[in-house]
Amino acid sequence: MKTLDYLIVGQGIAGSILDFTLRKNGFHGVVVDNGHKDSSSKVGAGVINPLTGRKFVKSWQFDQIEPRARSVYDQFSKLIGFDIASPRNIIRILHQLKDENEWELRTTEKSTERFRVEVPDLEMYKEFIHKGEKYGELTGGSQVHMPVLIKAYQQFLKKYKFLVSEEFDYAALETNQECYEYKGLKVEYVIFAEGYKASQNPYFEDLPFRPAKGEALIVKIKDFSPSKILKQNLNLVPLGEGVFWVGSGFDQHFKDTQPSEAEKTRMTKTLDELLKVPYDIIDHISAVRPCTQDRKPLIGRHETHKNLFVFNGFGTKGASLVPYWAEALVRHINFKEPLPNSVNPYRHQAKEN
Repeated sequence: MKTLDYLIVGQGIAGSILDFTLRKNGFHGVVVDNGHKDSSSKVGAGVINPLTGRKFVKSWQFDQIEPRARSVYDQFSKLIGFDIASPRNIIRILHQLKDENEWELRTTEKSTERFRVEVPDLEMYKEFIHKGEKYGELTGGSQVHMPVLIKAYQQFLKKYKFLVSEEFDYAALETNQECYEYKGLKVEYVIFAEGYKASQNPYFEDLPFRPAKGEALIVKIKDFSPSKILKQNLNLVPLGEGVFWVGSGFDQHFKDTQPSEAEKTRMTKTLDELLKVPYDIIDHISAVRPCTQDRKPLIGRHETHKNLFVFNGFGTKGASLVPYWAEALVRHINFKEPLPNSVNPYRHQAKEN
């Protein structure tokens, strides 16, 4: 029986970066993945945004998270020979006076003023979109090319036989006091990073997961290749050569994981109102995000199985959050450094009691 340090379930953004971080710290293991079936990582836009939401609130722990994300994606880029992350300014269309007031309030605070561009520059957009009333522009954002990262890391794992390509069988996991056994493998740690499917995990099924379905259109606009992201009800994220990821949606009452005609109609209507040039729809994609009740990740040990971990719940901010928290989890495993209660998988139980 082959003996390894760890087994990770799931090779989305969470599983990939966690595996990468473990290997850099001298651990040896394998990843079990079902080919990214229904994975949100393979269809995500990968936007890292310093100020989010309608109130332009600074992203949670952004000052700590962003430098770590930048460092990890630089390392990934060197590993695969392709720039995984691209710096992106973000243009926000301010629809109403209250949006303008909120923008002024938030972007002139000491902790956020460094992200504000005093004079928004829409030169690259002005011939292609209907003019809005007011605009704001942020610097300090970036776009992680998630599908490229996932595919490239999958190839790396396959090349060195670090990938088990199958649906993880929970019933085949045998636990005892010293180790875990799974289909001929003996490992010290098992880490579940299987995205929204964690709600079906018998070890962590009681955690406060709130999966949310998102959808996006992939569109082509002739002679239009801006370098900035535009947010106006939809996110217009450039992928290069006139191709854009256009998406939004946060459906927690979805009936299936497939793209819906209703959402396509809604996104198309919004896009028609924004653009004054024609576009072609190349694809319509959907996926389910592993969101949580309080929109913070779930990271830590199982209540009774001391070397069984969950690394999940990153929701819409996986691109920014995962590198920082992967390092935190590895330091917790390697050096017994405590994880903060803000990511404790069982924090909701303490509140209920």
